[in-house]
Amino acid sequence: MNYEAMQLWIDGLRSDEFKQGVGKLLQVEDGAAKYCCLGVACVLAKRAGVIETLPWERAGRGFEVAVLPPDVSDWLGTSEWDTNNRKNPMVKGISLAGHNDAGATFREIADMLEQVVADHKERAHV
Repeated sequence: MNYEAMQLWIDGLRSDEFKQGVGKLLQVEDGAAKYCCLGVACVLAKRAGVIETLPWERAGRGFEVAVLPPDVSDWLGTSEWDTNNRKNPMVKGISLAGHNDAGATFREIADMLEQVVADHKERAHV
């Protein structure tokens, strides 16, 4: 797990920079951008130089705009805590997108991610 990248994601979710949306990584309504929690991770990955193009800038309206691209999931290290769903990792038995779309706030999702990091560090004795 990339603890630095995870912390950037947690901090991004807790900031007031991103408005929350549901259903896909990015939605634009009346000119205002709204992001899924996974979309926030994509924006932060682009800022960090991990990806050159955001998924919604290169994809159609298919599955690609609803899950983490492999480069982003690799950067975060999501496969280290959910080997089956690295593009939409599970926390508390529900995918992060599922939590997002069911009404968990970005701050609540950040708290979940913080616990994932703490649990991983404990298991890794970091």
